[in-house]
Amino acid sequence: MKMKKGARKMKEITYSRVGDYLIPDLRLKQKKEANLGKWAKLRKNYLKTNHPAYYYRLLTSETLVEELLAVEAKAKKMEEELLMKMMKDEGINEKLKAKDMMKWVQMRNNLLARIREIVMKEVILN
Repeated sequence: MKMKKGARKMKEITYSRVGDYLIPDLRLKQKKEANLGKWAKLRKNYLKTNHPAYYYRLLTSETLVEELLAVEAKAKKMEEELLMKMMKDEGINEKLKAKDMMKWVQMRNNLLARIREIVMKEVILN
């Protein structure tokens, strides 16, 4: 029988006897722990809570960490790009900072909150 393109050949499963039961010897490969950032942790929690089947499929196929790191990178990049563009569009610049520091901080914090909502909707909850 020919294997289809993209199909994987499964390894033989071994079992260990525990009392009267045979338990499969299934182990995930040991990988180094990755330091997940804020966005990756939010995505992980979202998947685990709202899409458990997909979460456990990623976990058991050992691709969860890679996906979370990709989401982290995408979210950070989007956050930085939006911040630069929107600061320029709304006139939040060094001139304003020198003139009225409190207004600059207020406007920038407001902008960051809006950007984080956009990133959350577009990257994390998608």
